[in-house]
Amino acid sequence: MLCMNPTGNPHPELAHAREAAARFLRYHHQSDRVYLEAEQLLSTEVSVTTPAGESDTILLTGFVDRVEQDPSGRLVAIDLKNMKTAVPTGKIPEHGQLGVYQLLLKERQSSKEVEPGIGAALVQLRVEDTAGMPKVQGQPAIDFERSPTWIEQRLGEAAEIIRNETFIPIPGEECRFCSYHSVCPTKSGTIFQPLPPADHDLVDSAAGDPHD
Repeated sequence: MLCMNPTGNPHPELAHAREAAARFLRYHHQSDRVYLEAEQLLSTEVSVTTPAGESDTILLTGFVDRVEQDPSGRLVAIDLKNMKTAVPTGKIPEHGQLGVYQLLLKERQSSKEVEPGIGAALVQLRVEDTAGMPKVQGQPAIDFERSPTWIEQRLGEAAEIIRNETFIPIPGEECRFCSYHSVCPTKSGTIFQPLPPADHDLVDSAAGDPHD
């Protein structure tokens, strides 16, 4: 179905979608990595240590958009993005979503030595590089032999928060997309506002309780 705006012309988002699809096809055919699979359910158990020093086991389960293999044999998790702007470059090395994807592929990685490279990447379908390809933001492969890694430490922190039910809101850029502004202490002040007394309660209070 062709999307039309009120003027009768094709909707601008349709043009953006076509451009994104064209970039994806160029990426798929020209990437130096080999496509292996898409939308596969992956699962793994991760042993972590909480900030309090307690051990915990986390079951990670999720879908990865694409799994590719680079020329050295390393598996690379690919997350296809349809955002208008790319993630700031400085956030990629410890991008949590990509780190979790690397954990999901950890047990499937080849045991042989491979050259340093990326272990996961965001492929920005709506952001074009100078060659007309989608912008690829690669996260360096995590060396899980040097445990605990940054992603394991972060999962340990998350486990402790959930076990202790201590959810401390931390304002950040993500607040722009949050659906819970109305109940967030950093945005709305007091979450639980006392309800005003009903009219009949005011009357009873003024007249006194007839049963006293």
